[in-house]
Amino acid sequence: MKEVAIFRIVTFMGSLRVSELAPCGSLLECLQSDPNLSPKSSNWREPFSIPTLCDFCLQIAQGMQYLTSKRLIHRDLAARNVLVASPSKVKISDFGLSRSLGVGEDYYRTDFNPTMKLP
Repeated sequence: MKEVAIFRIVTFMGSLRVSELAPCGSLLECLQSDPNLSPKSSNWREPFSIPTLCDFCLQIAQGMQYLTSKRLIHRDLAARNVLVASPSKVKISDFGLSRSLGVGEDYYRTDFNPTMKLP
């Protein structure tokens, strides 16, 4: 729509996407930060415990399962794209590379490098 420019059509100026706030930053930032330094958020002061990290894994898996049920592929799931909403809650973000599948459509991707030597 931005390319459409004629005096009889309202000009598209742009759009703004607003999402919920995740004050603790990305999971990657949280995992790499030194708890002895001033943290990005005052919500926690200690490194995440093993049970908390396991719970984060479960939450991410549930989020991915939900996306699958809606026939969406995220295609860029990484710690940098998981936001820490609170010390006990994470949320998947950044759907810039996501893809929607049509009904009855499957998505397969293969990477094959013919110059790669097999063992």
